[in-house]
Amino acid sequence: MFIKSKEYVVTSTAQRINHFNPKIHDENSIEPKEFFASIEKIYKLYFHEFQEIPLGGHNTQFDIAFIRTMYEDNGRSYEK
Repeated sequence: MFIKSKEYVVTSTAQRINHFNPKIHDENSIEPKEFFASIEKIYKLYFHEFQEIPLGGHNTQFDIAFIRTMYEDNGRSYEK
Protein backbone atom coordinates (compact mmCIF):
# COMPACT_ATOMS: atom_id res chain seq x y z
CA MET A 1 0.00 0.00 0.00
CA PHE A 2 1.40 3.38 -1.01
CA ILE A 3 0.32 6.54 0.78
CA LYS A 4 0.24 10.00 -0.79
CA SER A 5 2.17 12.85 0.74
CA LYS A 6 2.10 16.59 0.18
CA GLU A 7 5.86 16.53 -0.16
CA TYR A 8 8.47 13.87 -0.87
CA VAL A 9 11.91 14.60 0.55
CA VAL A 10 14.21 12.34 -1.44
CA THR A 11 17.55 12.80 -3.16
CA SER A 12 18.05 12.00 -6.82
CA THR A 13 20.42 9.20 -5.79
CA ALA A 14 17.77 7.65 -3.53
CA GLN A 15 15.21 7.99 -6.33
CA ARG A 16 17.51 6.12 -8.70
CA ILE A 17 18.40 3.36 -6.21
CA ASN A 18 14.79 2.83 -5.09
CA HIS A 19 13.22 3.41 -8.51
CA PHE A 20 11.04 6.11 -6.96
CA ASN A 21 9.02 8.33 -9.27
CA PRO A 22 6.73 10.74 -7.37
CA LYS A 23 4.21 10.93 -10.23
CA ILE A 24 3.88 7.14 -10.51
CA HIS A 25 3.77 6.87 -6.73
CA ASP A 26 0.87 9.34 -6.52
CA GLU A 27 -1.02 7.54 -9.29
CA ASN A 28 -0.81 4.27 -7.33
CA SER A 29 -1.30 5.55 -3.79
CA ILE A 30 -4.13 6.38 -1.43
CA GLU A 31 -4.87 9.42 0.71
CA PRO A 32 -3.93 9.20 4.40
CA LYS A 33 -7.62 9.24 5.39
CA GLU A 34 -8.11 6.03 3.37
CA PHE A 35 -5.17 4.49 5.22
CA PHE A 36 -6.70 5.41 8.58
CA ALA A 37 -10.02 3.88 7.52
CA SER A 38 -8.22 0.64 6.55
CA ILE A 39 -6.41 0.46 9.89
CA GLU A 40 -9.67 1.08 11.78
CA LYS A 41 -11.44 -1.63 9.76
CA ILE A 42 -8.66 -4.15 10.52
CA TYR A 43 -8.76 -3.16 14.19
CA LYS A 44 -12.52 -3.70 14.42
CA LEU A 45 -12.32 -7.07 12.62
CA TYR A 46 -9.36 -8.61 14.42
CA PHE A 47 -8.29 -6.61 17.47
CA HIS A 48 -11.45 -5.07 18.96
CA GLU A 49 -10.82 -6.83 22.29
CA PHE A 50 -7.35 -5.28 22.70
CA GLN A 51 -6.47 -1.83 24.05
CA GLU A 52 -3.60 -1.62 21.54
CA ILE A 53 -2.98 -3.18 18.15
CA PRO A 54 -0.01 -5.57 18.44
CA LEU A 55 2.71 -4.94 15.88
CA GLY A 56 5.05 -7.47 14.38
CA GLY A 57 7.47 -7.29 11.52
CA HIS A 58 10.97 -6.46 10.42
CA ASN A 59 12.48 -3.18 11.65
CA THR A 60 9.14 -1.98 13.01
CA GLN A 61 10.65 1.01 14.83
CA PHE A 62 11.62 2.45 11.46
CA ASP A 63 8.08 1.99 10.11
CA ILE A 64 6.45 3.26 13.30
CA ALA A 65 8.34 6.54 13.01
CA PHE A 66 6.77 7.14 9.58
CA ILE A 67 3.29 6.07 10.71
CA ARG A 68 3.48 8.23 13.86
CA THR A 69 4.49 11.27 11.77
CA MET A 70 1.66 10.63 9.30
CA TYR A 71 -0.87 10.49 12.13
CA GLU A 72 0.44 13.72 13.65
CA ASP A 73 0.60 15.50 10.26
CA ASN A 74 -3.07 14.64 9.77
CA GLY A 75 -4.21 15.83 13.21
CA ARG A 76 -4.71 12.33 14.60
CA SER A 77 -3.39 10.69 17.74
CA TYR A 78 -1.05 7.77 17.12
CA GLU A 79 -1.30 6.74 20.77
CA LYS A 80 -5.10 6.28 20.57
